[in-house]
This record gives sequence, C-alpha cells and structure tokens, in this order.
Amino acid sequence: MAANDRSSRVVVREVLANGRRISTALGRFVLGRPERQPGRVFFVVAKSVAKRSTARNRIRRQLREWARREGVGARLGRDAVLFVAPDTVSLSRRVFRGRMASALAGLGASRGAR
Repeated sequence: MAANDRSSRVVVREVLANGRRISTALGRFVLGRPERQPGRVFFVVAKSVAKRSTARNRIRRQLREWARREGVGARLGRDAVLFVAPDTVSLSRRVFRGRMASALAGLGASRGAR
C-alpha cells in the first residue's frame, strides 16, 4: 500500500508512535520514517495556542496552505507532525517564514534539497 493511500489518521498514529521528535522555534516536529514518495505534513494546534476553534482552524488552514506552496512534504521526504508553539500564532509573516526556513534547514530540508 502506498503512503498516500493510507488515511491521515493512520499516518499520524504511525508517526507519533515511531517518529523522531525534534524541537524547533515553531514547535515540536515529529518526523516519520523516510519514504520514496513525498511526505505529508500535519499540524496540531492545541487549545493553549488559541481558545476558539475557529481561530485554531484558521491557523491550521494558513499553515497547510503555506506548506503546500513551499512544498514542505516533498522537501522533507517523509511524513511529519508539527505541534504548533503558542508564540507562533503572533508572528508576522516575515518572521514566520524566517523561522520556518531555519527549522526546515535544521531538519535537512532546505530549499536546495528538493
């Protein structure tokens, strides 16, 4: 079964059970095993980040769109779960992009690694 055929719930459970945890400026990444196919990135925005579900969903949508535009899953080459840190929400776009670029570089997924 290909990685993209598995449901997202199954993928997240596997990554959380067997993944490698890495703390970054944006929060905690949990990286799954490397695969040949492009990976997927899942975002967890806890209630401590934003009390209202509408705000959490908006943050999640913005992060997903950013990850899609930047090709984060393909650059990582594995499935990943990011637990978003509370201070990430208040960052400007420029600061957020800088922190994410440094976090991805620390994970070995810099822009040139495509």
